[in-house]
Amino acid sequence: MSLPEKVTRKLQDLAPGAVLELFEVHVGDAPGHAGEAPLRLHAGTNELCEDVVWAGATYARWPIEAEGFEVATQGVAPRPTLRVANASNLEFGVFSALLRQYNNLLKCPVRRILVYAEFIDAVNFPNGNPLADPNAVTS
Repeated sequence: MSLPEKVTRKLQDLAPGAVLELFEVHVGDAPGHAGEAPLRLHAGTNELCEDVVWAGATYARWPIEAEGFEVATQGVAPRPTLRVANASNLEFGVFSALLRQYNNLLKCPVRRILVYAEFIDAVNFPNGNPLADPNAVTS
């Protein structure tokens, strides 16, 4: 899949701007959960101190980080690591409950989406965003 032209131009800028890392955990692939909407997570907030909205979908603010992404054409395939905080006042935590509910997320693909902040939906900004574009992703 080729990148949209505006993303290619941003990648070549001297100061391209902030890139948001969004995650979708496709829990609908877990046994017994067919058709359920993905869990959507992002490690920050928008300019209104609320969850980030991109392409009409809300990505909940949640302490999450990932590393180990690379492109390899030879040798061992990369194995990225995803860390999610079990933040909660509950004894076992919210994410532990999700793991139990969705069979430890086995067979649940995770999609990592990289999008420049300037292309996210207008609802993320106090004065809207004329540059919003759900197709302007880098991954």
